[in-house]
Amino acid sequence: MTEEEAKGLKSAGIATIVYWALVGISLIPQDSPFGSDTGGFIPLPFLKGIVTFLFLWFLTRGIAYGITSGKIKKGADIPIELFKQI
Repeated sequence: MTEEEAKGLKSAGIATIVYWALVGISLIPQDSPFGSDTGGFIPLPFLKGIVTFLFLWFLTRGIAYGITSGKIKKGADIPIELFKQI
């Protein structure tokens, strides 16, 4: 593993922590659009949209890794890297 890849993994980890902290904070307020009307954890609209949150999480991690490791230099590189494996 190169030094750039190690930095990319570190930034992806930091992006993960920040992302899930923001998601968690958005669930706390009683009038949150992702929160439950009853105040409990079930049923949560967040759980119905979990696929979207996971997609955004992986996208955030990938972009953070790509920018830090130098694989993504401009916005146009994101779709190229995204569909490279297909």
